[in-house]
Amino acid sequence: MNLWKIVWTGPDVAHVQCVPTGDAVLDLVKRLHATERDVPPVVEIMKLPGEGPSLSIAVGHEETVLTFEDTLDPPYYISLGETTRDGIGPLFIHGGQGVDHSARNLIPWDLGLEALLQFLTTGKRPCVVNWEEL
Repeated sequence: MNLWKIVWTGPDVAHVQCVPTGDAVLDLVKRLHATERDVPPVVEIMKLPGEGPSLSIAVGHEETVLTFEDTLDPPYYISLGETTRDGIGPLFIHGGQGVDHSARNLIPWDLGLEALLQFLTTGKRPCVVNWEEL
């Protein structure tokens, strides 16, 4: 049995939940996505035990940003949407602080879910998304 650790924060509190299956991860991420918040969270998912890999997905908007870490050491990756897109995307909360990302890093929510499913299945950086190194 796999064990997945899921971490997300609100403005004042950190949440950690461990779930036994990829389906349980998907269900929790979808519920967090559907929950109304002033500033929605970035949700980090990692397989236990270990220090990687991990995938983070920003929830709560029609578009998302993904980040991927194979280990605690660089390189780190961020999703890459339309490279010609200018500006800043919506605000999310991560580690108790507001973070925004370049609009070029936004991808459609459904594509983010597809990438999450691929990560849960393979434990590797999803190939359904274009990436750039951070």
